Amino acid sequence: MISDNKDIYKQIDALRAEKNELDALIESLPPLEGLQIQRAKKQKTDVESRIRRLEDSLLPDIIA
Repeated sequence: MISDNKDIYKQIDALRAEKNELDALIESLPPLEGLQIQRAKKQKTDVESRIRRLEDSLLPDIIA
């Protein structure tokens, strides 16, 4: 279980790095590159969703 968590944390770190790269790409593109900006924003949203799912998997299930 502990090694599983380490793997999840590594995946989260890698995804955060990817998100930061996408942020930099989006900021560097000129406004006329609309299609490329849209694609990068969609990728960023997908990466953020994957990060959230991984973070949620780290939380214990609480039965009320």
